[in-house]
Amino acid sequence: MEVPQGYVVQRSQSEDGSSSETSRCTIQCAYHGWEFDSNGSCTHVPQQQTAASSSSKVPPIESYPVRSDAGMIWVWTDPSTSAFADILSLPISPLLRRFHAAHGDDAIYMRDLPYGVELLGENLLDLSHLPFSHHSVGTLNRDIGGPLPLRMLSEQERECEAQWELEYAKHAAANDNGNNDNDKKENTAVVLPMFQVEVVDAPKHDPVFLGMKSRLTIPDNATCTIAFYDPCHVRYRRNIPGRGATHVELFMTPTSAGRSRVVLFNVMESFLPPLADASSTTTKKEKTMTLRTKIRTSLSPSAIKSKIQKKIVTRLFNPVSSRGHIMSHSIFDGDGIFLNKQGDRMRRFGVSYKNYSTPTTADLLVNAYRRYLDKAASLTEQEGLNMVSDVVSYNTNMDTTHGEREGGGGGGLHYVDVNDRPNLLDRYESHTKHCPICLADLAKLQKQHKYLNILQTAFIGAAGSSSTVLTAATTVSFLARSSVVATVPALLLTSSGLASIFTICGALLANRKKKKMDGKIQQFYFEDYVHAEKN
Repeated sequence: MEVPQGYVVQRSQSEDGSSSETSRCTIQCAYHGWEFDSNGSCTHVPQQQTAASSSSKVPPIESYPVRSDAGMIWVWTDPSTSAFADILSLPISPLLRRFHAAHGDDAIYMRDLPYGVELLGENLLDLSHLPFSHHSVGTLNRDIGGPLPLRMLSEQERECEAQWELEYAKHAAANDNGNNDNDKKENTAVVLPMFQVEVVDAPKHDPVFLGMKSRLTIPDNATCTIAFYDPCHVRYRRNIPGRGATHVELFMTPTSAGRSRVVLFNVMESFLPPLADASSTTTKKEKTMTLRTKIRTSLSPSAIKSKIQKKIVTRLFNPVSSRGHIMSHSIFDGDGIFLNKQGDRMRRFGVSYKNYSTPTTADLLVNAYRRYLDKAASLTEQEGLNMVSDVVSYNTNMDTTHGEREGGGGGGLHYVDVNDRPNLLDRYESHTKHCPICLADLAKLQKQHKYLNILQTAFIGAAGSSSTVLTAATTVSFLARSSVVATVPALLLTSSGLASIFTICGALLANRKKKKMDGKIQQFYFEDYVHAEKN
């Protein structure tokens, strides 16, 4: 549901939470058509004959503060503390805000996943699984898997790490001439992560850097940090001096117990115009010299190589193309079944993250995140909100005999032992039908596929006619000359012979292209991911 920025929307009264927006700046319940304003007051009951009294008898319903930023809707779900909703800064980097301003909502990748937010958070914060679980995706492969030393940053170090945000937001605001309202509102505050680690000697240990080394030169001073911002944000920041920073910014939310949703941004500074230093003043002579230097530098072999590499990366990771979304699908497919099965086994055997073996520093963030969830679940249970805590803590006080919480509740009941791989790795229902980019490209491919079907049928029909004529001519010539060897080559050079060759080749080519297109179309629906077949 699209909600205007600054508005407050209420929970729908229908059982499934459905609602529809009306032209009167109200929210309409999809069940009976009742309408409510931003304060939760009923403004219209269609079933009432007298309009003046239609809404006065309906008690107001709860309303929630809402904010819109970077293409996402943020809802403050605790009415008792709603005063904080407009005060607290959102965990969105200024780089992401600028990236979204440049590319719009088309840069957003979103997917529903068949496992809970507790496992999704673990997965997003676990860097060590990348070369193994996602072998053969992009530059990742099993051979680069190895030691992954992480170091937890102190609060002071986190503050130092975050200083780039203030400087970047300031420069971005100056370059945008104050047109970005979000930048103006948020550039005075830095949101510190709850936990943050750095990869020690990142060029030698970060799997992504190691994979990139086959195509790019990674300098020794390149850095990689991973951060968790409570309650729902994970950020990877890789910085290569001289080439700019890249962010993988992920936002997660539970959709139910055992189900979750992820929103992903692959943010590359190289996809944005460079920020000019607004404070610097340059003379006309200096500008001329700078231009000459730029032209001379741009023609150097290293610059040409860099441009080619940038074009390759842009083609592979274009944020506003379905190609980038397909690659993201491959990443989430790589561990989708793992995590669903893990959740199911943990539910059935009553185990928790405390049963994990975590002997190395590579698991620092996973353990910190799980402790945070435990604390959050405990606090919500103290408030009597068992349904909320069930979403993130399946195994607390679990009765392993009945698979339920002691004293009631159904923690983890949404995890079931499902072997339906097309359902677990579904792409259409979980992403494509909600994504305008992928829907448009899918429709285009389906249209082309339809034309190829018509073309193939026409070629097959024409090939049949030509073959009939050619066969008849061959028979007549054979009876007249009694020499098949001399007749067939000669007939193939006739108009009917050439037509037969042309139509048969056309039919084969159309069939080949159609099969290739079938594979492209299937990418929007489902692709199986079997690790044993990834070489």
